[in-house]
Amino acid sequence: MTQVKKAEQPIGYWLKQADNLLTGQINAVQAANGVSRTEWQVLNLLNETGRASQARLYETMSTFIDETGLDNLIARLVDRGWVEQNGVTGQGAAEFQLTEEGRRRHGVIFTTQKEIRQRAMQGISQEEYLTVVHVLQQIVGNLEGNEATAGRQDDDVAGQVRALYSQLLDSWNRRDAAAFAALFAADGNLVGFDGSPINGQAEIESHLSQIFADHPTAAYVGKIREVRFLAPDVALLRAVVGMVSPGQSDLNPATNAIQSLVTAKRDGQWRIALFHNTPAQFHGRPEMARQLTEELRQLL
Repeated sequence: MTQVKKAEQPIGYWLKQADNLLTGQINAVQAANGVSRTEWQVLNLLNETGRASQARLYETMSTFIDETGLDNLIARLVDRGWVEQNGVTGQGAAEFQLTEEGRRRHGVIFTTQKEIRQRAMQGISQEEYLTVVHVLQQIVGNLEGNEATAGRQDDDVAGQVRALYSQLLDSWNRRDAAAFAALFAADGNLVGFDGSPINGQAEIESHLSQIFADHPTAAYVGKIREVRFLAPDVALLRAVVGMVSPGQSDLNPATNAIQSLVTAKRDGQWRIALFHNTPAQFHGRPEMARQLTEELRQLL
């Protein structure tokens, strides 16, 4: 058993130290690239969603900026050539997206911030990270009351669904058919990249065991687009993925895919009811295929 060293300072000290160091280093990266924290948040949101209306941006940013401030911020990004309007919603509201230069600038900043995060997370497993988040949420909940933290509890449940998907990609990348299949419900279903249906946990394990035995499989690089609850114990996760072939360091755009996961909570555990893997071909829209490849390359 690993011995846990007794804390020499209270939790408040370490929270403040971590926040100061992360905020200071991230702010330095953003300042060096000529963006404020709120400008970065808008760039990152547009990169994740593809495009968004001002109302959608404000919904996410309202904690940090008022509507007038967001108007001015978008105008600045448009003037710099990083953001452009791209059509309107069904309600007539303008939608915005990153320009090619905006995607390039986002990639530069993202890569540097990713290095900071990797340095901060050295020696910390994903399970340990989620435990810390859960403990902090509980502390806040104890002090604020249940109603004030209902939204954070929802985020915690969504985090469990995200963790399930991360385990799925990780088990594939480790070529562990048993671990991959164990994430499914006993009667779970999988639709493969070529459209092959595989039904039931046992068949999924057998199918993947054969694939791993016969082929040097490529590794997934994935990005979650959305977690949406269809019912309290049923969730839909949407993601995009690319693959890096053995011995290579770059993505193979031909294997980019759109993935959908329907999960259900049974006996206190989230399990996959359906996993659907669809080629991201974007027929007749080559620019969308290129954009997805560039977005996924930023995760390498």
